[in-house]
Amino acid sequence: MELKYKNLVKRLHFRENMGGTPARLKVYMEAADLNGIEVNFVIGVYDLLGLWAPKRGYKDTVDRNITPKPLAHAHTFPELLFFYGYGADGLHNLGARINLSLGKEYEQHVISEPALVVAPPNLPHCPVYTEACERPYAHMHIALSADHGLEGATTTVEQEGSTDGSKYSYLVRRFSQAQKPDGAEAGFIFTGQDLEGTPLTVTMGMYNREGSWFPGKGALVNPYHKLLIIFGNNAENPNDLGAEISVCLGEEKEEHILTEASVIVVPPNTPHMPVVCRKIKRPYYALQVEFSARPEGTWL
Repeated sequence: MELKYKNLVKRLHFRENMGGTPARLKVYMEAADLNGIEVNFVIGVYDLLGLWAPKRGYKDTVDRNITPKPLAHAHTFPELLFFYGYGADGLHNLGARINLSLGKEYEQHVISEPALVVAPPNLPHCPVYTEACERPYAHMHIALSADHGLEGATTTVEQEGSTDGSKYSYLVRRFSQAQKPDGAEAGFIFTGQDLEGTPLTVTMGMYNREGSWFPGKGALVNPYHKLLIIFGNNAENPNDLGAEISVCLGEEKEEHILTEASVIVVPPNTPHMPVVCRKIKRPYYALQVEFSARPEGTWL
């Protein structure tokens, strides 16, 4: 039987040798992949040391003939940068030490535990260096733009001036500072207030047990767009969830079974959930991106 809501469920394909930052495995999704929502995101597996300096864009397949240079850039849109680990302790243990510069002054911030960094519109950020790496780790971005390479939306910024070293500290949010979502073994909830006014609420959890995320709850309706991103907590193969997940969509409670990394695009006022883990071999990750600075929803 034809599924009414199948157009809302998108497979994520982590691949080798993609453009952008030099990851072992990476998936990139943009508005064209997400039913027109003006957002793009990247999730990747990294183990490189030294400077992150891409020689090609996210959708390129051929290296550019350029010399990597430690340089900042700024976007006309807000961007969230996530750094976390893989494995049972991945939301507590980054497994690496990252040096990220913020502002036109290139103020350096060392990230050694899982954290989120807010890059408001027009704020220079980067270069990024990996100073130490004990095991593969994850980097993800969420940017409020139809395409991360949108023409005219990104400019490079040369270093100018200096700071006392803490001017931009308020933009770094450690996962350990945040509330853990219900039903998750570990994770965080950040609203727009936590994200310097970015019109998003982001909730990430590591789930390691069978059953519903919200026991006793049925479907949920939000008055805005939402993404449910579910992927494997396995640096060797994040395409494999390591679990069997049931997600219900619509008033009909149409069931979709996920065993591979996927994103579900939930339009405004569309009933979704419950999300139920039917079988599990290892913990998996799930990220909810709500397109509102303040969460608002009704359980049915």
